[in-house]
Amino acid sequence: MKFKNQAKEIHQDIFLIESFLDQEILNKYQTQLNAFKEEDWYAHGNIEPNDNVIDFWNGRGSPDIIDADLHDPILNLVAPDYWIYHHTNFVRVKAQEVAPTQVNNEYFINNTPIIADYKVSWYLGDFEGGAIIFPKLPFIYQPKANDLLIWKIDPEYVHKSSVVTSGTKFAYTDLLIYHKGYFIA
Repeated sequence: MKFKNQAKEIHQDIFLIESFLDQEILNKYQTQLNAFKEEDWYAHGNIEPNDNVIDFWNGRGSPDIIDADLHDPILNLVAPDYWIYHHTNFVRVKAQEVAPTQVNNEYFINNTPIIADYKVSWYLGDFEGGAIIFPKLPFIYQPKANDLLIWKIDPEYVHKSSVVTSGTKFAYTDLLIYHKGYFIA
């Protein structure tokens, strides 16, 4: 896969863009995420570790805070070959928590299988720990706030996170599907 801008391949079919969005946009999302009350995380549709009782994070997303400031740069990065499929959500992982293991070869939305090619995650927050571990490769990446990580969806790329040792880690996650010809600019 080829990406525009400063994407670099840090492992076979795993790509990284550091400092993905402008600091102003990062701050906007960080402020919104930190402003949610505890009960807002469940009611709002954002998710907590271990609360996914059905496939794909229990089908709960947070599109009402996700806007063109985030989607357009991602689309312009992957276009014209790929499209963001699901516009899923932000995951919140607090200190001493760990996000559940993600199996990358089977995604379902409303019991319909999704054929996606890549997964994308954008990280926010002031946190330590929470490394992304690909045990079958083996490969580990320690994300920082404003990193965008993209990796192939394949059984070999099953991944999990280590414990967040301090602070709170947020991650926006989405799927990229082949969709020739789309471009925003």
